[in-house]
Amino acid sequence: MGLALLGALALARPGAAKLTEVWFESAIDHFDMSSTATFKQRCLVDASHTLKQHVAGRVSPVFFYTGNEGAIEEFAENTGLLDELAPRFGALVVFCEHRYYGKSLPFGPGTSGSFARDKIGKLSVEQALADYAMLLPRIKAKFGLSDSSPTIAFGGSYGGMLSAWMRLRYLALVDGAIAASAPMKFAVGSPATPGFYEAVSLDLQGADPACPERVRLAFSQLLALARPDDASGEADASRKVLAHRLRLCDDELSRGQVQHLLAWARNAFVVLGMCDYPYPASFLAPLPAWPIEAACRLMKQDPAEHDALGGLPDSQRGQSAQTLGSGQSGWTHLDGLAAVTALVYNASAKPPSLAAHVRATSFARSARSARLRSKKEKDLNEAETYLNEAGGQWKPPVQHCFSLADEYVECADQTGCGLGDTARAWDYQVCTEISLLVSTDNVTDPFPPYKWGASELATYCQKTWGVTPRPGWAQVSFGGTASDPARGLRSGGSNIVFSNGLLDPWHGGGFLENVSESMPAVILKRGAHHLDLRYSDARDPPGAVQARAREAEMIEQWLQQASKRAEEEVKRDDGATTKMKKAGERRQA
Repeated sequence: MGLALLGALALARPGAAKLTEVWFESAIDHFDMSSTATFKQRCLVDASHTLKQHVAGRVSPVFFYTGNEGAIEEFAENTGLLDELAPRFGALVVFCEHRYYGKSLPFGPGTSGSFARDKIGKLSVEQALADYAMLLPRIKAKFGLSDSSPTIAFGGSYGGMLSAWMRLRYLALVDGAIAASAPMKFAVGSPATPGFYEAVSLDLQGADPACPERVRLAFSQLLALARPDDASGEADASRKVLAHRLRLCDDELSRGQVQHLLAWARNAFVVLGMCDYPYPASFLAPLPAWPIEAACRLMKQDPAEHDALGGLPDSQRGQSAQTLGSGQSGWTHLDGLAAVTALVYNASAKPPSLAAHVRATSFARSARSARLRSKKEKDLNEAETYLNEAGGQWKPPVQHCFSLADEYVECADQTGCGLGDTARAWDYQVCTEISLLVSTDNVTDPFPPYKWGASELATYCQKTWGVTPRPGWAQVSFGGTASDPARGLRSGGSNIVFSNGLLDPWHGGGFLENVSESMPAVILKRGAHHLDLRYSDARDPPGAVQARAREAEMIEQWLQQASKRAEEEVKRDDGATTKMKKAGERRQA
């Protein structure tokens, strides 16, 4: 299989490391021995730290990021731990793209290519792991490393699940794994504790004890205007008011779109919770520091500062205020919800993934709505400050309306799938192996009740892909059960760190206690989605600093173990050679 090195892509990262784009030919089906079909698979490689160590005669390890559901550069740009540890260990840093994501598309883009029903079946966890296992020896050879060079797998979220499974499945290839924010329990049908949206509610409550109730009231007011069960002309007019209040580009909101609208608004809180970092960041959206706190401030904004009804015709202003029971100012919790959604969705491009979509703007913190016009100069200064803090380079015009269809895709994963081909790929994976049963109940969370159980998922997947989820397959493939999700790991696993931040909505699906002595749980009390994998920052909470130190300590142990095994193998080989030589001499005598 061929390999091409392209110098066109060199990603600049905070650590000044340069990643070079490398392409491989990978088998489309690793398990069909009669097939020779291949596709081009992309990796990003930084070899700048390996040469000095190699010259000095030391063995350089491979730090291998198991790419997950998105273009690989999105994860490379937001994963600094490998970059920071590479000089210390003389490591070759590699980020490899997951098949069917980014540019690694076996049959090309779109529904007539890789995402046609008769083509998407080659997308599976097992095929992706086999890709990585087959890539590793070729990467080592390409960059002058020996076959015995140890490998440490890294991954966050689904990528964290993959890194843990790589260690479990390919013990001879992977010496250890850092599995950050990996919701392993979901894969084997084990309930999350706390549940996903319950964890979002806890985040809101931690920022402001009254915040969850304000969010609950906002969604109640949304439904009061949406009137999803009413087909009358009066209800149509009410929905038009709602569309204006939420600044939707299409003010003709139909009854059939109400559930999509609810999911779109709810998803804003998913993004805020996952990206609740202590500094401005742009992983899933260009957000301010501690965005959950920022959202809760918006939900309780002084009514005198809100003019969200400004611009509405008098008839609609009166109707809206009467329907929602607002005070004289006309401000309601719905206007707070409108500001929160604008905080997340204030973007104007239509690229193929959510991360790229929201990265198209940098003014999400300020200039969120028309109510800020009276303080335009102040807010633009604030936006400029935010840009400087975040290292942003974008200055597009502020988006003044939002398109449901372009900003949120309804799919099998009720926490969001992204957009475009990324959404199609993840939708299929959730419909097959990664069953995510996430509902809302308006009791443990502030969102309208919405049941998404096994039957709802199965119905959706049959209609969309013609497949039925197989939640039991992961139990067979990787071990673990609904009642004992770590069973397979205890039986055959070792050298895996499971890290989870308690601000991350996914943490309830992760391992929050040690699986074994060699598979510890590392907890970040003030950490959001795989914060420990991100670049170090002076604003990091102590838990993030401690987590990275613990992970570095474990990596050092694993590399020492690998070095010791290599020395023992050399001694065994030398001993066997000596015995064979002596036996030959005896025969000659």
